[in-house]
Amino acid sequence: MALGQLISKITFSFVIILVLTGPVRADQHLVRSSEFVRSLAQRAINTLTEEGISNLVRRKRFRNICRESFAINGIAKFALGRYWRNTTENTKREYLSLFEDVIVATWADKFSLYSGEKFEIQNALDASIKGRPERVVIVRSIFYIDTRSQIRVDWRVSNFENLYKITDVTIQGISMAKTTRDEFYSVIRGNAGDINALIKLLQKKRNR
Repeated sequence: MALGQLISKITFSFVIILVLTGPVRADQHLVRSSEFVRSLAQRAINTLTEEGISNLVRRKRFRNICRESFAINGIAKFALGRYWRNTTENTKREYLSLFEDVIVATWADKFSLYSGEKFEIQNALDASIKGRPERVVIVRSIFYIDTRSQIRVDWRVSNFENLYKITDVTIQGISMAKTTRDEFYSVIRGNAGDINALIKLLQKKRNR
């Protein structure tokens, strides 16, 4: 399997996760963040890999999971970076809508490729920044391709007032949020800073 195909299959394949939690400690946010990822994975497996469902139904379910569990708008704003500030309100709304549509259209159908691969959560690390109200945890996991091959998948989970959201997924040290931002910057810069070029690209991706 080509690396690109493998990354595509992993990124939104919230497959079986075995949480190695152990006794509850004072670091409750670490345990709860791990449980959040585990619960998300199990829900995705149960609802998106159901036999006989149409792509339309799978996409609708995937959209609901994304909205509930991922900081979609936050990731979209991060991906646009400094260009967000100089964008009109109408364009911002269109961009956010397109971003979500492209995520759904691109990844929802990947669940039809699920064939029982396993994730195992190894540990959770506190990545909170002093002075900021949210708690940030990196939930580290391993994706087992076979008995000899594995890929590290890290989930960045932000927690504010008991609201948990995934803000990034890193595969083998490659941040999906940063990779998307680099791609978007390349498109905008290649078109003399015109964000409409990115909008048109996203429209094409959505309509494929």
